Amino acid sequence: MKKIAYIMCFLCICMCSNAQQQNTINKMINDSMHSFLNWYFSFDDIINYGEDRPILYVCTDYLPYGFAFSEVFSQKSVRFMSSYDIVKLKELKKERGCDNLLTTRELKQNYLTIKISHWNLKSRKKQLYMGFSCVGIYTYEYSCDDQEWKLIDTKYRGI
Repeated sequence: MKKIAYIMCFLCICMCSNAQQQNTINKMINDSMHSFLNWYFSFDDIINYGEDRPILYVCTDYLPYGFAFSEVFSQKSVRFMSSYDIVKLKELKKERGCDNLLTTRELKQNYLTIKISHWNLKSRKKQLYMGFSCVGIYTYEYSCDDQEWKLIDTKYRGI
């Protein structure tokens, strides 16, 4: 009976520590996406869309399981989709196409790099065309002394 109690306690501790790590990664991704969206939408003054502002789709396929978006995304003209839903988008057939954000992560030693790339997709004659526009690269470093992730570098490429 004691073995079962020890095993149950061990499993609870493992799940709690995993949930805390997941919350940290979610916060870093949300912060990076928020920063990228602020940078991306800052071009609205330069590019005068008027009333025809395209909807920005965020691909949820490469995000952690159970990822929760912050409230910031509801204030922007952002929608969420899976890559399996791309062919169903009505905006693909329009002249402008549709804008998509794709998030990837890379872990090397104690550095975590989050890349948020912007793509434009168009469909003509049953062919899908992809155009890369820009990317935001956010590099975090894990500090063993403080036991937390710190943003050390932000780069924007494209446009």
